[in-house]
Amino acid sequence: MKVIWTSGVVVLLLVAVLVLVHQKSGHQTVTNSVRVSTRHTVTVSSNQGGNLPRDVLFRKRVELDETQLAALNVTFEEELKPVIEKWSEAYAGHIPFRPEELSSDHFHSKISRGTSYCLYTFIIDGVTLSVEDVRGTVRVAYLNAPESKKLMQLPKGTPPDPSIPVTRDQVAKMLKLDSGRDFAPDEIRMIPTAFSSAMNGGVQVIVGGDPVNIASWKFTLVFGPDGKLNYYCRGPQ
Repeated sequence: MKVIWTSGVVVLLLVAVLVLVHQKSGHQTVTNSVRVSTRHTVTVSSNQGGNLPRDVLFRKRVELDETQLAALNVTFEEELKPVIEKWSEAYAGHIPFRPEELSSDHFHSKISRGTSYCLYTFIIDGVTLSVEDVRGTVRVAYLNAPESKKLMQLPKGTPPDPSIPVTRDQVAKMLKLDSGRDFAPDEIRMIPTAFSSAMNGGVQVIVGGDPVNIASWKFTLVFGPDGKLNYYCRGPQ
């Protein structure tokens, strides 16, 4: 069976894995007290390069030895942390954790595909944050906060509050600082979360792409009623 890997499909696969990580991790503390020697490898096929197999490697923190953890700390300080700090400045006042407190101690796991792609996942205060390295280009790719679970729940009899905590202009400025790109007003689609979930006073923001094709969206963001990011996903640019 041939599986065609487009950038959008890969993004959806990784998001599915990250959601699973977020759901299973909850608020547990990430530790390195257990050593495991196994590695999780998934072989997938591609229509590129003559349908050659590629390995997707998933490794948790508990599977890394001291040398690997030391190397991870260097990668975090030199490559990941500066990007996270810049991203946090773009969404200043809207981050659901204190960015300055994030360290390599919060590392949970990583997903890699050869040497061309690596996704590092951290968990801090119950918030899942993932940073990807695509051929040397590092950027924040995903965030999921505990409050996002309300998006999967139905309203419980409370009248919907269609108010939203951020304006389209504010979101446009954040996206500009994040991506360096100007998005037209009609590319920033804002939907009050109260219309379809138990999250009153929040807003889902869908940016760019085809409105009916989730794989084409450039960004998907959800701001809770307090204005904090509950969900962030960077799609193919």
